[in-house]
Amino acid sequence: MLIARLAFSRRPTFIPLLRPQLTFEENVMAAIRLSRTMFADHPGYSRVRLVISASARCFGVTSNQLRSTSRVVPLVKYRGATIAMARALTSNSTPAIGFHFNRDHTTVLHALRKYRTLVESAIAEIDGKTESTTWRKAA
Repeated sequence: MLIARLAFSRRPTFIPLLRPQLTFEENVMAAIRLSRTMFADHPGYSRVRLVISASARCFGVTSNQLRSTSRVVPLVKYRGATIAMARALTSNSTPAIGFHFNRDHTTVLHALRKYRTLVESAIAEIDGKTESTTWRKAA
């Protein structure tokens, strides 16, 4: 009976699996490193999908949770950082990135404004640069 109640509960079933010893910024750096490794290992796959998969693994959530409509605070934070990573690591436009997350391009723009500096500084730290020049503009 208890299992049936839990199965039909309307509360969000989000259980954060984020490793407590790593900060959010360290998880972002780990996701960027893993994304770059996955780009080399899987050359034929969509790069945005690979960024989503790497971020999900580093943040301890599933890819479906990152693409879901859930507004649970940790998921919103992870999703925003993943969107910013997808923009910085790929040459996709905001509508194309929004398509992968089932979001409008304006939602992608909001996430970029919010998490751009975090992702740029993480990429600069990984590359050993003092200034971040990794941001790509759509052609």
